Amino acid sequence: MPIVQTLDGFVEIAQAGAANAGSCLARWLGRDVAVGTATVEILRLDLIPQDDDQQTASVTLASRIRGGIAGNVAVQLTCADASMLIACLGGNLPEHRLAEHLGALEQSMLQETANILFSSLMNGFAKQLGLSAVPHTPIVLIDVGTAAWGTLLIESAEDSDHLVVITTPLACANNGPSLRLVFLPAPAVFATLGQDCAQ
Repeated sequence: MPIVQTLDGFVEIAQAGAANAGSCLARWLGRDVAVGTATVEILRLDLIPQDDDQQTASVTLASRIRGGIAGNVAVQLTCADASMLIACLGGNLPEHRLAEHLGALEQSMLQETANILFSSLMNGFAKQLGLSAVPHTPIVLIDVGTAAWGTLLIESAEDSDHLVVITTPLACANNGPSLRLVFLPAPAVFATLGQDCAQ
């Protein structure tokens, strides 16, 4: 019988995964990090809001998930939020510079943060279901407009019409961005989770 049968079940698992991600980030950085889950939503792909400003740079962190809970997982950040996240991680890259060039150190910071977030949250779902979830190494893309994000959605739409959106505030010293993590699962995943997505 599927274990995650309601949206409350998603929230409970996401909360546990977020807490674990905060602990892992704190150990990695050697400082207090708070990661809390604000909301969990299941949405149709065609209802995902799009950024109308096609001239604004954004940062997309994405990874493919293999195993029993397969799909794509991603976080999209404005350059302002990415700069705030890098500062939270102990780096320093102003927003205007980030849009022009992301250094190797800053890219590594974002990749490791994404890896911790993706692994903690996806492993939380997998553990509850007795399945596996193996994230690939995250990629970091700087994009003008939302081309990278749109490509990810189009690719995922070939497999599924729905996605799970987890909005997570991350804070170091009471300051940090709000992260919108999107899981785009393979169709069989929703059936496994016991979710009715016929709406």
